[in-house]
Amino acid sequence: MGLLRAANEKRAGFEAYLKMSGLEKEPVKSALQKADAFLDYPIGRHVFHAAGWGIGKVKDVDQKSGDLTIDFEKKKDHVLPVDSAMRFLQKLADDHIWAMRHSAHDRLKLIGRPVAGASS
Repeated sequence: MGLLRAANEKRAGFEAYLKMSGLEKEPVKSALQKADAFLDYPIGRHVFHAAGWGIGKVKDVDQKSGDLTIDFEKKKDHVLPVDSAMRFLQKLADDHIWAMRHSAHDRLKLIGRPVAGASS
């Protein structure tokens, strides 16, 4: 437990996620799987809410509760418990076209442009 805490102590929401995972009470394997799933929503993670809020980006993680603050296209500063995020949101990779559309317009503009000096 000490090694896990030392490796993650600076991650936002770690202590809350550790408590929610049940690591101290459940079998280690299942508790670690839960903790890993919770930790898969770091600040900067892009998500998609299919029921209408659209694409969002995790803006903050509450240190005590583990709740996520997410800026969605249609709902800014929305606070959502991490277990709800796991049920209702699709995680997006940073290079997913929707994530790039939401946060990296400059990178999208470069896609498909010819490289200077390249011949076809």
